[in-house]
Amino acid sequence: MLGPNAAALRSANFSTACWSCTIKQRRQLRHLSSFRSTSPSSVHEPPSLNSSKSPFPTHGLPLSSEKWAQIEQEASRVRALREANALKKKVRRWRRIIRTPFSKIPTTASAGEVPLFRLCHSKEEEPRISFRKASGTELGTKLETKEDSERKLVIKSRSSSGPSITYHLCALRHRKVPFNKPEENLWDLLELHSSKLRSNDGSRTQEVPNKSGSIVEPHSKVPESLGKTRPALSKRGEAVLYPKRSFHSSRVCPQHTTSSSPSTSTSPSPPIDILSKRELPIREQLQQWQEKHGTLNSDLLSSFENHPQLRDVKNDLARIGSSEANNNQAYEDDETEEYESFGDLDTAALYLQPGDLTEVILASRETTLAVYIRDIGTQSQFYTMAGSYLCRSKNSVHFVIPGFIDRSLVDEILPYLPTAELTPELINRAVNSDIDVPRGVGGPILTKLLDLWRESEKVYRDNASVLDGAYDTLTNSKHSYSMTLEAITEKLLGSQGAGPERFAPTPATLFAVRKALHHAGFGVWSDTRNQRITSLYKIRVRNEAEAIELVRDWIRDYQEHLGQNEASVSTQSKELRPGQYSHGAALVAKFLDKARQLISVSRQMREPTKSGCVGPSKRRFPITESAGCIRKFKDQEFTDADRLIISFLESWTLSQKFRNLPQFLAVGPTILRAVGCYEGHDHTIGTAFMFLQEIGVLLPYENKMAYDEALMLPTSRPSHEVEETNTKIHLLSKDPGFHDSMADMRVKWTGHTIFCVDDVSAMEIDDGVSITRVEGKANSQAEYWVHIHVANPTAFFDKSHLLARTAADMVETVYMPERAYPMLPQWLSNEHFSVASGRPVITFSARLDSAGYIKETKIQHGIAQKVVNITPGILAHYLDIPEDEEVRVTVGGVPPTKFRTSRRIANKLPADQVKDLIDLNMLANARRQNRKKSGGLFFEMTQAEVAVYERQSHAGLGWSRASHDRAQFVDGDPIIELRAQPFVNWFDERTRKNIMVQEMMLLACEIGASWCAERNIPLLYRGTVRKSSNTSAERFEREVLEHANNADGVTPMHVGIEYLNKFAGQTLPSTTPIPHGVLGLPHYAKVTSPLRRYGDMVTHWQIESVLREEAKTGRSLVGSRESGSLAFHKQEIAKLMTTLIPQERIISRAKYNSLRFWNSLFYLRAHSFGEYPLPETFKVIVTKVRSKISHSCISTEWSVEFNMVFPETQGLPAAKVGDCWEARLARIDVYFFYKELVPIRLISREVEG
Repeated sequence: MLGPNAAALRSANFSTACWSCTIKQRRQLRHLSSFRSTSPSSVHEPPSLNSSKSPFPTHGLPLSSEKWAQIEQEASRVRALREANALKKKVRRWRRIIRTPFSKIPTTASAGEVPLFRLCHSKEEEPRISFRKASGTELGTKLETKEDSERKLVIKSRSSSGPSITYHLCALRHRKVPFNKPEENLWDLLELHSSKLRSNDGSRTQEVPNKSGSIVEPHSKVPESLGKTRPALSKRGEAVLYPKRSFHSSRVCPQHTTSSSPSTSTSPSPPIDILSKRELPIREQLQQWQEKHGTLNSDLLSSFENHPQLRDVKNDLARIGSSEANNNQAYEDDETEEYESFGDLDTAALYLQPGDLTEVILASRETTLAVYIRDIGTQSQFYTMAGSYLCRSKNSVHFVIPGFIDRSLVDEILPYLPTAELTPELINRAVNSDIDVPRGVGGPILTKLLDLWRESEKVYRDNASVLDGAYDTLTNSKHSYSMTLEAITEKLLGSQGAGPERFAPTPATLFAVRKALHHAGFGVWSDTRNQRITSLYKIRVRNEAEAIELVRDWIRDYQEHLGQNEASVSTQSKELRPGQYSHGAALVAKFLDKARQLISVSRQMREPTKSGCVGPSKRRFPITESAGCIRKFKDQEFTDADRLIISFLESWTLSQKFRNLPQFLAVGPTILRAVGCYEGHDHTIGTAFMFLQEIGVLLPYENKMAYDEALMLPTSRPSHEVEETNTKIHLLSKDPGFHDSMADMRVKWTGHTIFCVDDVSAMEIDDGVSITRVEGKANSQAEYWVHIHVANPTAFFDKSHLLARTAADMVETVYMPERAYPMLPQWLSNEHFSVASGRPVITFSARLDSAGYIKETKIQHGIAQKVVNITPGILAHYLDIPEDEEVRVTVGGVPPTKFRTSRRIANKLPADQVKDLIDLNMLANARRQNRKKSGGLFFEMTQAEVAVYERQSHAGLGWSRASHDRAQFVDGDPIIELRAQPFVNWFDERTRKNIMVQEMMLLACEIGASWCAERNIPLLYRGTVRKSSNTSAERFEREVLEHANNADGVTPMHVGIEYLNKFAGQTLPSTTPIPHGVLGLPHYAKVTSPLRRYGDMVTHWQIESVLREEAKTGRSLVGSRESGSLAFHKQEIAKLMTTLIPQERIISRAKYNSLRFWNSLFYLRAHSFGEYPLPETFKVIVTKVRSKISHSCISTEWSVEFNMVFPETQGLPAAKVGDCWEARLARIDVYFFYKELVPIRLISREVEG
């Protein structure tokens, strides 16, 4: 065999005669090449066949001169291959040296010191010794490269006709040698260490040429010039050999920083003097090293209160409650920020408990098995299978097996773990330190973790054929669907079980199947935002997965054709000549041609930006009664191939389906480079989003949040699925066939004025409130019946109805500034169930005294009779509540002031109705004080609202989705209105005056939850459990919170935010009632919005089933066990909870990000295109201090959220929560909703120190 260079040898166009020689001739040829390698002077002179000095026995073979020339040519090349192979063998020895990550490679080499390199083989056509940039620019032999350079060494063969070998360079770990002239002694340096390794491992001698081309024998006498630089013999320096790491080599955890330039201010740690200590046994050498360098760091140990060695550390650092520890909070990605862990006290899968097995994602996207230990402030602690601890957010956990490790084993390792939050600096130092759990203590845990790992590997090996083809088994050709991990495991491996017993997968089996699903690539998707709780996987339809793979192959074909035809491409044109494409490359080329034409059309109307979207239109149209401010027109038609490529780009940019799939992430930037219209732009996901706008697929103001596939919105689902569902619902609207299951129990609410307080633009009216005074009570003992009337759709269809299934998929109505996506169809609310006169309602009633305390409650169904619709402004007017100061600023034109509405708004109320409102407001304030006494926490995070206008009839935009048939362009832009208020302290209770509606809704939720709790009805109860912390909440409240209030009794921002983050508690769903400490309520369940929230519908179904049971039996079910007539039993509620609660959080986050998107677009148009005069600087209040990227802050003028870069980068003091800074607007990224401020000066600080 000729080795890896055989292909290159065959490509040299040898004659067929040379390759057709006999086996004996080939042996003679090898003998000849061996002889010639020792006699280079005779290479070019054919010996006489009859000569006695023939280099090999001829055995009477008649060889002509032409044949001999061919053999000589072959011999020359064989010698070259031999030398190349010898160099490769030497490289294998060099590669044994300890490695360092590529990022630690120094970029310069000083005269006194040069780093060594390990070498990795590749091919290079030109034989030379050089360092090159990735572009191929020659840099010579100096060890000077830029940070983005590709370091490679090209080693030339001794034979002039032999091939050269290129080696990519990575700095050796902790190995430095004295060196004066790197460019002159590079070969000597490599030979020096090659011989050292060879002498250590007993390898045979190999020849290595030095820089002059001569051969340096490793065991020969060292030349004088080289002897001066040999580390083992030189007195100018010694070889620095640090101890070899004992842990797994695949884990790269640098423990020492390699500077990019030599430092003279500090000296390196003293090396181990190998020569002088060679007479000592290795154990004694290690003991000496430990005595000198093994002392634990006192600063780091201050975070380990219970560590056994802490008694030997003396320091005066404040370990608990220090301002620095309180103000350092863990950074979370913007897409998952504030998405906290939560769960059910009954369901361990929802809430991490000590001893739970977890799979934790590391910074490198790798995963490791770990045991959850506890929470410390905002951080969670884990003990990994590597025997180390981790401090991470719960967001990094996507897989849990409850109760895997006994709690007693977890308690044993607690003394060796931090007892306070670790700052990022301390976390890095802890990782590189020796502060860890002793193996004798953590051994039982490690054994279980490793046993599980090995067992899962065995399961995978035993079922490799099934697990490797998991996607093919699970997918279908009709539609996508979701399955839990347990269900998938049963489908893949359940048939292998024996007996009729139900398949019960082991933890190792679940872990093996999970690994297989991760290897399935694009075909299997899991939402990492709620994966730990739901354990759901989405199996994509086969056609979608195949289309993605097909487009990737097309792009690869196009790249290959570009490379193959590069030589034939003219300097004036970068396009391939016709007829040179493969099928896939031709389709891509046609798409790129069309894209360039469409981009040209777009740029006649809009300019591209570097903010992740196109700029505003160059033309403006005012809103009139007959026309809006936007003009749309169609352009070129897209082919089927175009649509596939567009869908690929949408998967990358809109729904971000390629996360953690690098095989697809590289394709999108390739398309952007190939189109050739984005010079000066980064070829990132934001630029790709703008590309889709410029080719007429997306609107110039498209909100990407509407395409999040987890939301199940019509924009994010395949069109055929949306059309199928809409068709069924439309047919249902003609004849819904509703039957009132509560008809026999309804009462008519005559004599009650029901006040519905909602904005004019409200789509559905969920609730209203009325009040009556209890007769026969004196004023001092006055009592009132307060009734909260709620829409009642659940009495007309059950949980299996099409409308119920649609609501379960949506979970909630999704409100975005541009449009609302209703959970239930609009006709259902408008024509049947919105609260109005003659409509059915379910009423939650409470008898209250004048102090707001509940005396009696009841729930009943009825028919609303007299309904009065008013706005919050009208309510504030009649209650003499001053309206909040509001500023309205716009870009794009003048917004309309009047809208059409189907409801009649009452602008003037009679005296009796005003009296009812005053009584309701009095009781609302009393209820608020009662909640405060019960521990309720009151705060309101003020934020600017955004309204978008296209037409005069209503706010918002018309329906639209991505255009796949034809390119669609837009002239004009929507009007964006910012409704802003000056910033006020979130914890200042005086700022919230109009509280009547809020308190009445909370009263209804308490009534519903308490009524169900008395009857042991499983519900989606919600409560709070205080977070575990090293400092108790009671101590914080007593020592900090009570003394922090200012003269007006207002809690400072930094104290209130710290209390919320660390001590207020987590809101948890539960199937059994638990107190809600933050609201100050004994029981709480949402009941007031069944037209907008599926969870409220579930509660109504439960209540109605019990009411029917009580009416049927004639007895109350108070105190009874769970009724058999319930719509949902406890197990069903628990299962529902794992999907519904996480989805609620995703929807909440989507609504919040939609506001951020329109905010960013407003500031882009105002700042970059001058549509509104912004101030040169902004005053902002810091609300969240992060360790990465930037800090969160809110402007004092308009309560708009910004991101402020670290003040330290500008030479300013570090920011703290509650600070007031002056800053200027530097950058806007609409795609990532990012508005970056650069701090100028610190104006004020709530607390010093």
